Amino acid sequence: MQQNDSQLVIRDVPIFQWVFAFLFAGVGTLVINQGGPPVFGGIFAAVGVGFLLFSSVLTITADRITRTLKLDCRSALRHTLKQVHFDEIAGINVERNVSGGKRGFTYRLTLLRKDGQVIPFRSSSSSGWKGKERRAVQLREFLGIQDSNRIPAGILPAELLQAAEIHETTGVHWRIQPMYTASYSAPTGVRWHSPDFKTPGIFLFVAQKAEGQPSRGFLASLGSMFIRQALSLHGFSPEDTPALEQAVTLAPLEPALERHFMAYTNSPSSAHQLLNSRVAAQLADWAARYPLKQLQRGSGNGQLMTLFGPNGVYLATLNLLQPDQAHELVSLGVELVKSQSAGLGQFSSTH
Repeated sequence: MQQNDSQLVIRDVPIFQWVFAFLFAGVGTLVINQGGPPVFGGIFAAVGVGFLLFSSVLTITADRITRTLKLDCRSALRHTLKQVHFDEIAGINVERNVSGGKRGFTYRLTLLRKDGQVIPFRSSSSSGWKGKERRAVQLREFLGIQDSNRIPAGILPAELLQAAEIHETTGVHWRIQPMYTASYSAPTGVRWHSPDFKTPGIFLFVAQKAEGQPSRGFLASLGSMFIRQALSLHGFSPEDTPALEQAVTLAPLEPALERHFMAYTNSPSSAHQLLNSRVAAQLADWAARYPLKQLQRGSGNGQLMTLFGPNGVYLATLNLLQPDQAHELVSLGVELVKSQSAGLGQFSSTH
């Protein structure tokens, strides 16, 4: 990277592709020179040459004098140049895509124009969110664009990408924030929050589980350990979960919930009031549409976590595979808040 007061230049060099290219070409040449099968050696050499020919170097140039952003992509066979004026740029984002095998995610930088057009920096995406987000931050700072999209495009639809924005749906106020875990540097999921319903000093945490996984007995004690860890990993503070050391697994649950969820609370009697029939039906419907599997790998359905606490109602989930699924998460959160508001007076009067 090169930067001065008037210009920022970032070069994206496909080092790994070049390494593979020379490795394959070298193996192919070695096989042929040592009298090995020429077809075998030729295939390796051809793959290596193909990597070299199609690997491209991307040069990103932001110039404050001309007020243009240039994307210059060059390979041995192709050259493309895109130019966008600073005044036309609404954002620099990191787009997330599900990989071909659906066992992970790939990312690429994109430019969002004010007219809504999305311009990808590269035609293909690759692994590694952190490096791409670092470049996006550098460009945002140089262009004077606010860091308004920490959630990679592809997780949420465009109208929900403003993470700090307060939305309102049928009288319920809420917002969506990116969610990080210790295992990933990229925000692979989101957390929905509404401050409109708050509990008086208690909390109820409901975690989705694979159907058939026991909720009581020895595995329940392991579940309690998991829930404590999950609360910490997903950014819930001690203020969200008062008297956590006194919390216990809530059992039994309604049959519709028992199959798909475990619950953890510091006040079982109050928690049963929170888990009314309306809440149970909404959560069970989500689990039926997005079930967890016992042995789930890669980008399967994300585990839904629900928290009722003194700071409001939270929903958190990883691996939102489709942006439209975010609207379903919003609808679920709104319904959970409204289901509590109906009985707020009775609930509050007992504490």
